[in-house]
Amino acid sequence: MQVPIYTLPLFSKLDILLQDTLRNISVEDWQQPTISPQWTVGDIAAHLLDGNLRALSMLRDQYFGESPKEGEALVPFLNRLNAEWIRVATRLSPQVILHLLQQSGEEYRSFLHSLDPWATATFAVAWAGEEESANWFHIAREYTEKWHHQAQIRMALGHLSPLLESDLYLPFLDTSVRVIPHHFEAYQGKGNSMQIVVKDLAKATYTFVKSEAGWQQTASKAQLSTKIVLEKAHAWRYFVKGIRRDQAEHFCQWEGEKDLFEHFLEAKAIMA
Repeated sequence: MQVPIYTLPLFSKLDILLQDTLRNISVEDWQQPTISPQWTVGDIAAHLLDGNLRALSMLRDQYFGESPKEGEALVPFLNRLNAEWIRVATRLSPQVILHLLQQSGEEYRSFLHSLDPWATATFAVAWAGEEESANWFHIAREYTEKWHHQAQIRMALGHLSPLLESDLYLPFLDTSVRVIPHHFEAYQGKGNSMQIVVKDLAKATYTFVKSEAGWQQTASKAQLSTKIVLEKAHAWRYFVKGIRRDQAEHFCQWEGEKDLFEHFLEAKAIMA
């Protein structure tokens, strides 16, 4: 059984940080580009609003709305929904988006608090390879979504540091590394153990070992095939398509089997 990660108490703090940031930026800042291709600060704020509204509609109200078109796979479907919403949201002022973020955020947090953490979630955490997930893992996945999109906004504005405090950052990392065992299921390269360390962040050391049952996270010491040390300010980017392949080695150090390191670079704890 997985050790649960309880992130729900952090949602309020995360939402307040986002609202305080967006409330104090200019219209020009709203148009600042981010590391997410083609998305501005305002686009990501609108995407976070869409996340609240869609979650309330589907999970609380059991209204699922649009389905994939015939032959449309899940990831292209999600990308299309995201793009359509961003296009329509350009009609909304920053003030309207901020107001709706605050209102929908309160409702969404209230709904999440009503869930039994150990009951089966409506949607499994697919990027972790699960076909069925407990609500606590679904909520942790939602936390990583809110965390990393706010990080994209803050990085564009030069105010990332509040999210790098351990109380907010560690839960993001603890959840995101759950992608590693699933990602390495099909790995055929050299090496059977790996450690990921986030530099200058206490308790951010993650060790994985391959056994007959597959790759598993372990707290025990192991003879490492590969050790990867990520820079604190950039570690999150490796899990959310936030760093180009040609940039990857600029923000980390590694030693050991190169096959393991290069396969790690393809691990992504998001769907779209």
